[in-house]
Amino acid sequence: SGAAASSGGPSTKSLISSAALDGLQKKQREHVMQQIEVLARYAGLDLRQSGRLADKHHAQLAETQEKLDDIYNEFGDELIDGVKSRFDVRKVRHFDSYWNWARQQAFEWVQSTAVSGKLVENAQLFHYLRNSSHPELVKMLAGMAAVFEAVTNPTLEPALQLAKQIHSVCSDALKQPPVYVEFSKPTQPKTSILTNGSVSYSEVPRKDVSSYADFATGMRLQGELAIANPDATLPILHIRSRQVVHRSGDDQWQFNPELSAIYFNSMYSAATTGLSYAGKTALVTGCGRDSIGTEIVRGLLSGGARVIATYYTHSLAAVRFFEQLYRENGARGSELVLVPFNQGSTSDIGQL
Repeated sequence: SGAAASSGGPSTKSLISSAALDGLQKKQREHVMQQIEVLARYAGLDLRQSGRLADKHHAQLAETQEKLDDIYNEFGDELIDGVKSRFDVRKVRHFDSYWNWARQQAFEWVQSTAVSGKLVENAQLFHYLRNSSHPELVKMLAGMAAVFEAVTNPTLEPALQLAKQIHSVCSDALKQPPVYVEFSKPTQPKTSILTNGSVSYSEVPRKDVSSYADFATGMRLQGELAIANPDATLPILHIRSRQVVHRSGDDQWQFNPELSAIYFNSMYSAATTGLSYAGKTALVTGCGRDSIGTEIVRGLLSGGARVIATYYTHSLAAVRFFEQLYRENGARGSELVLVPFNQGSTSDIGQL
């Protein structure tokens, strides 16, 4: 019967619920952790240090985010973008190879004259080559003239004369500092109201004024008349200075003939003998395309200055624009340092 019971009777199995198993595993983990903590205290280790640091960092991040949210809700994206840093030393660009661009410009001018057989006068280009004169440029022009002289071809005569003329001008210019000369024509604003009601603005040439030299002379004469006759009309361009009226104590901006005369004389010199900035260093901020700052940079480079120009948005198109600007205006000894910069950023001001 015992054998029968062992072979044919029912078997008994031990069963445990999943909840009870989870409880046992939890108690086991707690017991293990207690043992680890005892050993850690014995060894002088703080197992909860990382947890407390994480809690501290989370609290700091939450506080910082709350402050940023307050600033954003008060001022929006405009302020945040306005003070965002733009300076990056890796994006600074240097342009100083005036001698290379001058050789290329001279070669292209003489070569085009040789091909066409006609000399096209260009006073501004002549002035640029004079400003950018370099011993290698003079040597190249002498070689080109020698090649043209060795060939009997009447078509090449204009190119020969041009090469000799540029060679002579550049040879003499090696002993003189570069100068900025203004070649553009004076303009005046013109506003028109179109048939659809929109307003159109443009700059048109001034009547009866052929150059800035004439324009400066006219301003100076008109200023002298205003000095002799207080009732005369002041020149369009003039300088005022602040003066205190003793009776009322109020400040008034009045025509300053002395400062205006200096301004007119400088304008006249810029259009005739020129102004040299050789050995000078200038910082010009806000040099965007078609900006006043960019036009100032043109004149400074033409006069031989080292210019640090800042611009807001860095891009390949912007770098190429300023490279072309230097190529067309860089004189002997000039250098253009292009820097991405936000004047509203305290960090950028410090790094600049």
